[in-house]
Amino acid sequence: PDITADAVKGLALAAHAEARALATALPTHVFGAFGYVVLAPRYLRDLNRPPSLLGRQVRLIVASATGRI
Repeated sequence: PDITADAVKGLALAAHAEARALATALPTHVFGAFGYVVLAPRYLRDLNRPPSLLGRQVRLIVASATGRI
């Protein structure tokens, strides 16, 4: 079946919302297993222009420190 970029973005953002809701309920030792989910919305905003390395690192540090994605 044909699937559009917007449909893929919608699915990815829905998965991100679910992961975000679960993030604070999970033990901290499993955060690394899904921590990179935090970057998904930034990549989806503009598929042709990924976020900067500094931006990614800051977002991962904040997510790791707070346990929230």
